[in-house]
Amino acid sequence: DRRRQRQMCIRDRFSLPPLLLHALEFGESGYLTEWAASLSPPPPGCTYFNFTASHDGIGVRPLEGLLPPAEIDLLVERMEQKGGRVSRRSNPDGSQTPYELNITYFDAMTFPGRTDSDLCIARFLCSQTLMLSFQGVPGIYFNSLLAAPNWLGGVQETGRDRTINRRKWGEEELNGMLGDPSRPAGRVLPEYVRRLRIRAAHPAFHPDGAQQVLRLPRGLFGLIRTSPDQSEEVWVIANVTIESIEVTPARIDRPFQEREWHELIQGWSAQGADLQRLELAPYQVMWLQRGPIDPLP
Repeated sequence: DRRRQRQMCIRDRFSLPPLLLHALEFGESGYLTEWAASLSPPPPGCTYFNFTASHDGIGVRPLEGLLPPAEIDLLVERMEQKGGRVSRRSNPDGSQTPYELNITYFDAMTFPGRTDSDLCIARFLCSQTLMLSFQGVPGIYFNSLLAAPNWLGGVQETGRDRTINRRKWGEEELNGMLGDPSRPAGRVLPEYVRRLRIRAAHPAFHPDGAQQVLRLPRGLFGLIRTSPDQSEEVWVIANVTIESIEVTPARIDRPFQEREWHELIQGWSAQGADLQRLELAPYQVMWLQRGPIDPLP
């Protein structure tokens, strides 16, 4: 209600965009897992605001203390190789330190020369689906819905690096982008909307729903989301690497095979006892809705 809305406070998670970017760029889930496990539930009346992109750049300073300096430097170098710009601040000793990556989140997820490939689309959708999975409310930048590329022409026009992710389109141009299923915008938006609808239909993703971080094998990241009334539980399991990963259910949770599972994104159901292994394609995310415990024989 309106009174609750007035009383609610929102806390931004500025570490999430660069940590997700690092995890997917290097296929390394450990730093993201450790950060997520350190988070405390928001106090009553508050929630978290989760996002990956905005009209500004991707902050680098929120990575301080979470990533080794060498990892931050390598991430900055990779983004420059993808056509991104880097905003730096001057230090008292005359050196400069990166504080913001200026690049669209879609181009940050691409591979050089392969911006429209299946892997680029999958990696970008993985980043967005994980953002949608975290406890709190999601904030989705319009340019991300369109899988917008770097707008280097805008940077040249304005002389400001942040313009790289501030492009505006006319109706005719938008219709052309979205009406062409071979273009990233025409591929990303329908799937993004479909996943948003799935999320909205499941109370486990309620902003007040509890969150537990899973300790999974290398290359995998996972969460358990539970609805406020504990009527639904969804397990989020993501492959953040470029290779397929097989994992035995026992590596996820010992009672896994005693349950019935419904995968919400791909739309399959299975008894845990029939699942000898889970295979996740590169950058695939599973939303596994947990069913009741099977009766003992």
